[in-house]
This record gives sequence, C-alpha cells and structure tokens, in this order.
Amino acid sequence: MQLDLFADSRDVMLRNDVLDALQRRHACDARQAWERLMGEYPADDTAPILAVLITAIENVPTARFVSHPALVEARRVLADEIAPAAPTAVG
Repeated sequence: MQLDLFADSRDVMLRNDVLDALQRRHACDARQAWERLMGEYPADDTAPILAVLITAIENVPTARFVSHPALVEARRVLADEIAPAAPTAVG
C-alpha cells in the first residue's frame, strides 16, 4: 500500500479531526482539535472558517428569541457567516 501524501499528511488529519467533531456537534472536541491544528499549523488557511463553525456550535442558543431584533441578528449571522463557512470547510 502506497502512502498518499495528500490524504495522510498531518495537517489533513488534524483538520479532519476538527471536521469530525463539528459533524458530531461536539464543541469541546472541535475546539481542542482546532487548537492542536493551530499549534502545529498556525498559518492554516482553514483556521478562520473552522473557528466560525466552532463558535457557532459553542453558542447555540438554548432560549427562545426574546425580540424581533434578536431573531434578525441570529438570522444574519447564520446567513452571512455560518452558511458560507460550512461548504468551504467541508469542500
């Protein structure tokens, strides 16, 4: 079996750890995996995108929206920040 340098490289494995935790919606694991990635590859191009997604699952609201402006802001964050980041991180 031949080693695939693209699929088996350390940065890819660390990135995949973050994505796996995100898919499981486990914020703590995602943050820890992201910190490992940043520790070894601080200039990784996916870092800002992954950080957006991690923050999104860390900050899932547990209460109902208390006002229309709060709902509008939550929708804006979802549409303008989270939704564009997801396909970029996974793709």
